[in-house]
Amino acid sequence: MTIISVENTLLLVRSHLISQSSVTDIVSDRILTDHFYDFDNSTVQMPLIILDIQGGESNYGMENQQLELDIYCYSKTSSSETVSLYDTLYSSLHAQRLSISGINPKGYAYEVKRPDTGYNDKIRAWYSIGKYKLNIAG
Repeated sequence: MTIISVENTLLLVRSHLISQSSVTDIVSDRILTDHFYDFDNSTVQMPLIILDIQGGESNYGMENQQLELDIYCYSKTSSSETVSLYDTLYSSLHAQRLSISGINPKGYAYEVKRPDTGYNDKIRAWYSIGKYKLNIAG
């Protein structure tokens, strides 16, 4: 039996996005698998992407699951930069097979909610956030 970990699922999505030059040309390796609380730190570079699991479902055998994933694109420059980054991410992730050598599980992702955009006063940055479903098997 192969148990699918949430950690490996996030690693799978992050690795897939890092393998896409259209995404890394914009954010380099700034694709994070959790939020952090030090946005004011001058070393935090933007734009960046944050992958945030929102729950999901698993089967009894623990060999497949469906997860909900919020994807945040942040920018200190403008909302248009977040929208452009989100569009690039969408082209790289929506309806794409997720399969990276050396990472178990495998699966695919698809967008289920088009992005909301806005400005976050607490971090003083613009954002676009969309919602994806991940169908994953071990």
